[in-house]
Amino acid sequence: MSELVIKDKFLHTLAHQEFYEPITLYRPNKSDFHDVVARLLPDDGRVERYSYWWSCYFTDTRLPAQGWKIHVSATPAHASAILDTVARVLLQHRVPFKFVADRMLLSLFNGKSFDRGSSGKFITIYPQHQQQFEQLIVALHEQTIGYWGPYILSDKRFRDSKVIYYRYGGILPMKRAIGDGSSEHVIKGTDGSYIVDERTPYFHLPEGIVDPFADEPAEEDAGEATLKDGRYEIQGVLAFSNPGGVYLARDSETDQTVVIKEGRPYTNVSYRGLDAVQLVKKEHRLLTLLAGQGVSPAPLDFFLDWEHAYIVQEYLGQFTSLRGYLAGIHLTLKTNPSAADHAQFWKAYRAIFVAVADAFRKIHEKGIVFGDISLNNVMVQEQDDGTPTVLLIDFESAYEAGVDLPTHIFTPGYASKDYENNSVANFADDCYAMGSLMLAGLFPMNPLLSLDRSAHRRYLTEFRQDIGLPAALEQLILSLLDGDAEQRPSMAAVHQQLQQPITPLPARIQTANFDVQQLPELIQRSWQYVAAHADPSREDRLYPSDPEVFQSNPLSLAYGALGVAYVGHQLTGKVDPAVRQWINQRQIDSHSSSVGLYNGLAGNAWCAYEIGEFELASQMLESALAHPQKTASPYLFDGMAGLGMTCLKFHQWTRQPHYLQQAEALAQELLAQAQSDTEGEVYWQLRDKTSASLAHGVSGIALFLLYTHLATGKALYLTIGKQAMNWVIKQGHYNDEGGLTWMARSTTPSYTPYWRWGSSGIAKVLLRYWQVSQDPSYLALLDDIHIDCHRKYTIFPGYFFGISGILDWYVDMLAVPGWRDKADAACQRIISGLLLFAIEKDEGIAFPGESLARISCDYGTGGAGICMMLQRYQQRSASPFMLDELLPAYQAAQEQSA
Repeated sequence: MSELVIKDKFLHTLAHQEFYEPITLYRPNKSDFHDVVARLLPDDGRVERYSYWWSCYFTDTRLPAQGWKIHVSATPAHASAILDTVARVLLQHRVPFKFVADRMLLSLFNGKSFDRGSSGKFITIYPQHQQQFEQLIVALHEQTIGYWGPYILSDKRFRDSKVIYYRYGGILPMKRAIGDGSSEHVIKGTDGSYIVDERTPYFHLPEGIVDPFADEPAEEDAGEATLKDGRYEIQGVLAFSNPGGVYLARDSETDQTVVIKEGRPYTNVSYRGLDAVQLVKKEHRLLTLLAGQGVSPAPLDFFLDWEHAYIVQEYLGQFTSLRGYLAGIHLTLKTNPSAADHAQFWKAYRAIFVAVADAFRKIHEKGIVFGDISLNNVMVQEQDDGTPTVLLIDFESAYEAGVDLPTHIFTPGYASKDYENNSVANFADDCYAMGSLMLAGLFPMNPLLSLDRSAHRRYLTEFRQDIGLPAALEQLILSLLDGDAEQRPSMAAVHQQLQQPITPLPARIQTANFDVQQLPELIQRSWQYVAAHADPSREDRLYPSDPEVFQSNPLSLAYGALGVAYVGHQLTGKVDPAVRQWINQRQIDSHSSSVGLYNGLAGNAWCAYEIGEFELASQMLESALAHPQKTASPYLFDGMAGLGMTCLKFHQWTRQPHYLQQAEALAQELLAQAQSDTEGEVYWQLRDKTSASLAHGVSGIALFLLYTHLATGKALYLTIGKQAMNWVIKQGHYNDEGGLTWMARSTTPSYTPYWRWGSSGIAKVLLRYWQVSQDPSYLALLDDIHIDCHRKYTIFPGYFFGISGILDWYVDMLAVPGWRDKADAACQRIISGLLLFAIEKDEGIAFPGESLARISCDYGTGGAGICMMLQRYQQRSASPFMLDELLPAYQAAQEQSA
């Protein structure tokens, strides 16, 4: 019974208002579907909760490991009737099945954000063998004639049914670990070997499996490269989502490039019952109503092709999203904005939001509520004179008051509390979203608003002093974001006010909200919150964490209990006995954990040793060294470099030669896997992806090779490590301010300053190569990286992908000659920015995790890692999970102090 995929972390926000939780803790409405089946059960029938589902089985049920599965789709409106009909057939034949837990989850399964390959599956049926499958699917087809549901893209439709589909695949969960610490579903091939159980958004049969209904006619999903009898030739895909794609096409009649938006029937059904087809039709009508107003792309055509609806729109080739436009002008993304930067920004900011307000004013005058306003559905084109033209796209959430049925589609952080809580969007909600856009134009912290509705107030206070936010704009944003809809100005009033001249205040990035004297209390109260939320009664996790804790290792350094326990031990010198007991009760073998330093057994071992669990630590490390996937990944976060670092650390602790031998064996394996570029520099890749980063790239491997050189005295590891760092340096990019930065990886074209993927993590490695080699070129690069990292405003507060990881590098730099004052100023700026994320709670100070939607207490993304970095700064302590005791500078300092 496979897990399903949804974008981002949204499913993990359903069960709790503050923490990421597994869907198993979500309480479904049993009256929706559970009770429909429960009343039909025979004496030995059972209905039990399983993840997103209710599972129905019998006391003698024995599921096959793999085989043919039947899926039944449904819309929320007809789901109960379909379930009743199907359940009667299945219970008569004693066939096990599962069904979506309630109507809300079914709406999500059919919705825009759900994985296209898994969407639509309301009921999953598990025939015991092929003969039963063939008989059952015919019976179900006959009983469900007249019902309709979304097309299940991963399956084949049975005959002319509108709800019955089938595929071949795994039934019992069989997985195998892969190099990055995650796993993949597998089934047995016809030759007995394990093969990937592919979950594609199209029908796919494993090699050797024959479709028993291959010769029967079936109505297949549309898949042609042309539409409307060949008039529109598809040239590319702009976006794919469950309700349908957005395509770039050529109109053969006009020879124009156009955009075509697709609506698949019975998907993305709104709570008022409108599906994607009806939403696309409504969008075409609204665009027609707005034609000539200069606020939206021109509607060119609407047609049905097969069962799908299509709207053809004007192609906005020279436009970019407001998100992309603002990224190019944001002052808060700069590390040292000049007076000219300030003047240019405020001119552009005022101009763009005058245009945005004007567009929304015009649609309001037409009686249209937009509903789902965000940075992605406002498109911008800058004219030759610098003035922006704004057009609005994606009107699926919009409605004409008194004409259309409203929908309930919104983007968290851009919707008022009332609208998020299931009310109908109105003109005042659009005004709230306008305030959210203006806030995002200063810095995109909006997701935090869903967790902390007052967060914008502290950000606006800092914007006033840091970037000169004019008082009139500050008050306008505050009034637009007022919790009382009656207090929000109309879009016409907003447009009028934005046209008034503005006078930016004097600006310089400051740290007035942070006092070094308050640091001990900040650390204490932040740790107090983390410690207060340990829950030893749970099996799946001990502390509120990133959703990765439910997919990986509940003890892990990154997301689990050992990472937090390590921090607590560093801060207080002790670990709560209940926490120790919980840790010792967890499974530690290679079947339940990956090998990694940050997500697996190596990191578990390191943390366990640090907190005094020496026997447990030794068992964990030996399990890592015997792991079948030990050499699958070369990287620090999840692979050989991290495991090798742990072996070196254990050698430092125990002086047992075994650990040094294991570390060197891993180093030798890394050398064997290394590749060389045309200039002889060295790099590693995994599944055709490369990265220069510390956690998942070449820098982390180079760091391990450097430490191996220091531990063994062998020059080869230093030589190869330098070649690797030469490769890293060549991948660097200088931004507009002259800062040296890196792209996260070859398949992720974004540049980042963060520890896990970007410049601050790479800087930690360059610093240590300088400390060993004294090569001044490394130190010179650190000056350039400083320009990229000297920040107050970042997207997240955590260690891996936020401001705390940057702090880690700057604390390193406090000990570098000539850097003390510069690094200390940078640390204080960073902590000042960190405090903007702080949420005051009765139990202490909480911090949001990655995505900002929920609080996290773990090491990698939440409060524990933040506490660790704050204490590092306070005490000038060593960098965690490094081997700096091997560095000559550390040894010299030890000798001097002795």
